[in-house]
Amino acid sequence: MQLHQEWMRTFGIEVIDGIGSAETYLGYVYNRRGEVVPGSAGRVSALVEVKIVDAEGREVPKGEIGVLMARSDATGLHYHLLHEKSKQTFVGNDWVYTGDLFREDEEGNFWFAGRADDMIKVSGVWVSPLEIETRLQEHPAIRECVVLGLEDQYGLVQSKAFVALQEGFKASEQLSDELKAFCKQKLAPYKYPRVIEFLPELPKTGPGKIDKRQLRARGL
Repeated sequence: MQLHQEWMRTFGIEVIDGIGSAETYLGYVYNRRGEVVPGSAGRVSALVEVKIVDAEGREVPKGEIGVLMARSDATGLHYHLLHEKSKQTFVGNDWVYTGDLFREDEEGNFWFAGRADDMIKVSGVWVSPLEIETRLQEHPAIRECVVLGLEDQYGLVQSKAFVALQEGFKASEQLSDELKAFCKQKLAPYKYPRVIEFLPELPKTGPGKIDKRQLRARGL
């Protein structure tokens, strides 16, 4: 929201977010000019049908996170020479399994919640790392962060946040407890990161993305 407001004050031009894929050929969710909801991907395109489903393929109620399914008259049939991947993506009746996690609010706006293969199952409940990361980023101490699901010595998955701090903040057990409490203020209690590790910098890949492989190697 703050970034959107600063952009509008500086340039006076709206940023129109949306999402689509080559598999459907069209953008299936997007904001409209003059109706932008900052942070959301917008509402459903008039030319596309979408639904959000759980792991069993059942549609979830509004407000709950699930995988976005999309279809249109332009939906593809399969990937060239990729039989197994085609079966996973083009699931029949023109529906495309996008692998993107979304929730729909009461106004019909869709909010991205990460990728399905990044989900963490904590105490039997699926948790989106992006949801935790977004909340942590709202704290003034956080410069950047990433949340991963890592196994403990008993083989149970725990959520761990790797955090780089803004100048003027120092890593401490007190700050770690503060960040956990900060997450609990807006997220469901089970969604807070069980472990927080402070790093001077988060490792990056060649293109500049956070290197999750290196972080996973650090373990809990």
